[in-house]
Amino acid sequence: MVLEFRGFGKAHVAGLVLLLAMSIAPGALPAASAQVTGDASQVTLDVRDADLRQVFQLLANKAGINVLVSPKVKGSLTCRVVDMDPRELILFIARTNGLVIEDHGRILLILTDIPAGSRTRMEVIPLQNAKAADVAKMIETIKIDKRARVTHDERTNRLIVVYEE
Repeated sequence: MVLEFRGFGKAHVAGLVLLLAMSIAPGALPAASAQVTGDASQVTLDVRDADLRQVFQLLANKAGINVLVSPKVKGSLTCRVVDMDPRELILFIARTNGLVIEDHGRILLILTDIPAGSRTRMEVIPLQNAKAADVAKMIETIKIDKRARVTHDERTNRLIVVYEE
């Protein structure tokens, strides 16, 4: 669209622009320009100084997934990405911004960091040539890290190792 002002001097045009700018309510103009196009399988993302939290929500809506973004997540994003899986793009954006994603099946948690002791890892190790009770007892006697616990299941002859990260 081209506007043409005939019969107005530069001072009049400048005054009109200033008047127009003052009539727009604060916050009416977007602080960032964002465009997400495509279907749920592939999206094109073109953003400039967009709020990270809003970008995650836009991509989650496109992908049809649940996302919970920590209030500590702050920052802006400028990028142009063409034809990419929205879930994968969420992971790349998080990684680029030093964020952590926990995948809990139906929901992705986007966090700034993981508090110590809040994650627990469990390994179940089947044994064939040794009794699980004997191996668990040996591991407990030489265990170096106090955050790990070892137990066993006699019925299936498996070691169960639980470790708090």
